[in-house]
This record gives sequence, C-alpha cells and structure tokens, in this order.
Amino acid sequence: MMRACQRSSCLLLAWAAFAVVTASASGADRFALRGEIVTPEGVLSDGAVVISGERIESVLRPPFPDGLRVVETGGIVLPGLIDLHNHLTWDVFPRWSAGTVFPNRYEWQQLPAYLSALAGPHATLISGGHGPAMARYAEVKAIAGGATSLAGLYANDLGPGFAPPYPGMMRMLDLGSRLYPDGTPEPVRYEVFPLVLPQSTVEEIRADLASGRLRSLLIHLAEGSPHDASSAMEYRILKARGLLMPGVTLIHGVALHREQFEEMHRAGVGLVWSPRSNFELYGATADVAAASEAGVTISIAPDWSPTGSDGMLEELAYAARWNAALPKPLFTDAQLVRMATSVPAALAGAGDKVGELRTGFMADVLVVRAARGDAYHALVRSGPADVRMVMVGGRPLYGQKALVESLAPALPWTPIAVSGTHEEVALPADATLGDWATLTQGLDRAMQKVGSHLGPLTSQ
Repeated sequence: MMRACQRSSCLLLAWAAFAVVTASASGADRFALRGEIVTPEGVLSDGAVVISGERIESVLRPPFPDGLRVVETGGIVLPGLIDLHNHLTWDVFPRWSAGTVFPNRYEWQQLPAYLSALAGPHATLISGGHGPAMARYAEVKAIAGGATSLAGLYANDLGPGFAPPYPGMMRMLDLGSRLYPDGTPEPVRYEVFPLVLPQSTVEEIRADLASGRLRSLLIHLAEGSPHDASSAMEYRILKARGLLMPGVTLIHGVALHREQFEEMHRAGVGLVWSPRSNFELYGATADVAAASEAGVTISIAPDWSPTGSDGMLEELAYAARWNAALPKPLFTDAQLVRMATSVPAALAGAGDKVGELRTGFMADVLVVRAARGDAYHALVRSGPADVRMVMVGGRPLYGQKALVESLAPALPWTPIAVSGTHEEVALPADATLGDWATLTQGLDRAMQKVGSHLGPLTSQ
C-alpha cells in the first residue's frame, strides 16, 4: 500500500484533475437548471438557477435570455442538503440493533454485541488501512441521500500520514470544505466527547470562537434517555467549562429540557436533531417542541447508518412522518426543508456561502423528482430513488444518466444501483482505491474477514 503522505499528495492531484475535467466537461461557463426552484422566499413553480463556474449567478423566471443554455431537469431544484452529524467511516456497516433501548450512550458502547458487530470490526478495518475506501463508499452514500456538505469524517481514520484538506467529492466541513482560500484552517470543529478535552484545549476553543477563527463547534452532548441523570449532568459540566457560547451547537440533546433550551437560546447555542437514531437507541428523541418554543435554532441530521438513517433524505422523511403523526404537527414541511439546508449552513458558520439558491452562493444543488402538489410536501417525502442529480460547486457528481451526462459528457460516469433505480456517479481517479467495483468488492471482502459485510447504499 502507498505510504500515507504520498497517498495524500496523489489524492490532491487526483481531485485537481477531476475538477479540471469536470469544468471542461460541463462547460464551466454558464448554464441554467430549469424546474421548480426552492428559493429563500419560497418556491417558483417554473424558474431556473443560472450557474456560472462554481457559483450561482442568479435565479430567473421565464422568459429566459437569448443564448442561455437551459437544461430541463424535470424536477424540484433546491440547495444541496447539509449534514452536521455523521460518523462517515461507520456508514459502511449494515444496520445494528441490540433489541433494547439504553439510558445513555455509554451503556451501549460497552455492550459486547456492539463491540463485536461494530467497534471491533471498525478498529480492525481502520488499522488495516481501509479508512480511505470506507470514507469514499460512505461519501457516495451521503451524496445518494442528497447531501453536498457533511461533518463527521475523522482524520485518524484516514491513516497516520493524512493531512487536511481531505480531497473528497462533497464538502467535508471540518476537514476540507473548499469554501475558504487555500491554506485557511477550517472554521468548523467536530467533537464526539467534548467533556474529556483538556482545559487548555477548551480555553483555545473559547478564544477561537470569540475571535471568529472558529465559527462552529459541533459537540455530542446529553445523548441518552430524557430521564437519564448522567446525560443531563453533561450539560452542567459543559456550562461550567464555559462552552455555552455563540457558535456552539449541541448534537442529540435528548436529556435536555425546557430550562436548558431557554438558556441555550439566550447563549446562541444551536441543536442538531437526529430522531431516528434517538428512538432506536433511547426510545425517545430530543424535546424539539420545547426547543422550538424556546427559540433554539434546530437542524436535522442522520447520525450514522447502523442505527440512524442512510442519508439526509431518509432522515428528513423520518422526521416528517413523526411530525405528521403528532396531534398537532410542530413543523411545516418548509421548516423541515430549511432544517436540512439553510439552518445547518448557518450553524456551520457558512450561511453566507451555502444552504440557499442565492446569487453569489456556491452552486451546491440537489434535484429531486417532481410530484403533484406542494414542492415542500414532495421533498420531505422523497427518498434516494427520487434523486435526479447532485451537484457540488457547479460540478455534477451523481444522478440520472441523461441529466448528468448532458452536463458533463466527458466525465468517467459509473452506473450504480440505488433503491431500485439506476444512477451514475463520477468518482475522482484514485489508483489506490480503484473503480467502483474494485472499491466495493475489496471492502466487502475485508469486512467479511471481521465478521461483517458491506451495508447497502440505502435501506429504502
């Protein structure tokens, strides 16, 4: 296997070549995507997003200017979904259940069944050098679920010689977002166990948040039953360490209640809601009714494939079903869509760059099959089978053959099966990972050796 430092350089060169080829293949000049357009102000039943290079030039209504290349998408065009809570290399595993619920995350993380099914195999695969392949497979899974930006890929999983930025297909907000000038440290930090950070690190984080060098601190906290005292205590410890401050976003928060949510709102602290995994592991989810009433900014994310959803669209649909089953729904469909687009963009400190179809923003675009009736209603009931295209920075990466090849015919498109549909993906050239068949077959063989197997791209 190639040494990690050499591999990192090769990956960066591969991404650069991929970007050049994509730019050439798609024209990288100017074109428009026509369909139902989800704008910050609402839905245009017939409009077009004009893309020039990697950015959005404008959003137009017909008639369109002469000479503008207009691509008929036949779908709903919206910002790419933004996932602030994932554990990317774990998404290669199939679903897992212990057959019971737990008071907190520390209980199931010590369970022999979890250690043998997930933690042990994951550690063996990573130590065996499979992390980059796991990341690439899971990245395609996230893109198939409509995501264009994600947090939750760990540098240690990519090999001892890895150095950011990660040259991925999508935007890795904490390791390689491509939203800032080259050499700029990413202003997003993601911590799974924030309470064990040394006090010197906490002070550094506080200073970076105060100065603006760090725009977003995403931390797992209060992950357990609403009645679990130890999970609730985590909030008090976090507060005592001085991390209840603007720029901080809590992930999970199942053990929090109205008083804490009101305090979070006053402090400018956000919340990432992951309902499916919460119900699977703890039999309950965060009190988003109290959080919403308190004014807390709430986004939605899938957590990971073993107990959560396979991607953002699936988690959005899960939340929509849960919301609709309430005696009085908490959120409108439009609010749920914003919880997967503009809201997480703002929580990541990138609300001026992604998350909306707005002039000057990055052309990170998701196109979903149109349906009769309200577009927001259709979106929160969509799944991976409904995806027509995913585009990052004006580059089509994934989608249905006719649409993506009309925009980028020169890319090396690879057919893959997703949710009973045939999609195409454009993988960056990487001699160490190989093509899609080589990647998936190699991963599956490695996982079988540790008693598991490669999970599907989507369970829908």
